[in-house]
Amino acid sequence: MNVAFHANSLGMDVRILSAVGDDALGKDLTAIIEDRGLSTACVQVHPRLRTGVVTVDTTDPSEVKYTIESPVAWDDIAPDAQVLRTMDDATWLVFGSLAARNPRSRTTLENLLEGPGRKVFDMNLRAPFIDPDWICAQLPKVYLLKVNEEELEELRGWLGLPQSPLECYNDLQKRFGLQYLCLTRGGHGAWFFTPSGLYQSATYPIKVVNTVGAGDSFLAALIAGLAQEAPYQEVLNRASALGALVAGSPGATPQIELAEIEAFMNANER
Repeated sequence: MNVAFHANSLGMDVRILSAVGDDALGKDLTAIIEDRGLSTACVQVHPRLRTGVVTVDTTDPSEVKYTIESPVAWDDIAPDAQVLRTMDDATWLVFGSLAARNPRSRTTLENLLEGPGRKVFDMNLRAPFIDPDWICAQLPKVYLLKVNEEELEELRGWLGLPQSPLECYNDLQKRFGLQYLCLTRGGHGAWFFTPSGLYQSATYPIKVVNTVGAGDSFLAALIAGLAQEAPYQEVLNRASALGALVAGSPGATPQIELAEIEAFMNANER
C-alpha cells in the first residue's frame, strides 16, 4: 500500500490487491485508500480475520524493528476470479515475500505471477517469516529485484552467489534472466544494476524521523521513472531523494509532490 500511495502521487494508475478485516481498522484503512484517490475494488473484506497490525519500534530511528501480527486478513487473500481478471492489464506487479507466509495468499500471488506484466520483487525479509526455497523459486519470474545489503547477503548464501554485488547481478542475470537489481545502502544511497551498466545514486542529507516507508517510496519512484523510460541516473536520484524525504517525515506515506522532490534534489544533492 505504501508503494501504491507514492506511485499514485507520481502519476501512475494503481490498484492494491489485499484484504482487511470486517472491523473498525479495516473501515478506516479503506477510507484512507479512497481519500488518496485509489480504488478499493481489489481490497477484500475478510469475514473472520482482523485487519493486519504491525507494532513498530522506532527507539532507534535508523534501525526500526517490526512485530508483524499473524494470522490477519491479508494472510487469506482469496484467488477471486473477478479480482484476478482486473489485474490482467497490469503493466507492473509489485510484491514482497511476506505475502507468501500463508498458503492461501501464496497461491493467489503465484497465480498472479503467471500473468502478464513486469514483476517487481521487494524481498523485504522479516523474521521469522522467511522461506528461502519459495523466494528463490520466484526469481525466474522477476524483472526487477530490490534488496538491501543484509538481504543480498542472505541471497548470496542461499544461491552461492559471488562476493561482489556486480558479480551477483551478473550471476542472477545469467541464471534467472533478471533485468534489474537495486541494492539500497541506507545513508549511502543505492546502486542500480542494469544491462547497460551500474549506476550509483546521489545522496541527500536528512534528519531522520523514522525510516518506515522510506524504502517503499524509493521503489515507487524507481518504478515510475522506469515506466516513463527516463534516464537511469535521473530515475535513481529521484527515488533516493523521495526516500530521504519520507525518512525525514512522520508517517510512512506523506503526500510529496514531484515539484517538492525536484526542489529538494536541487538544494541537497551530493
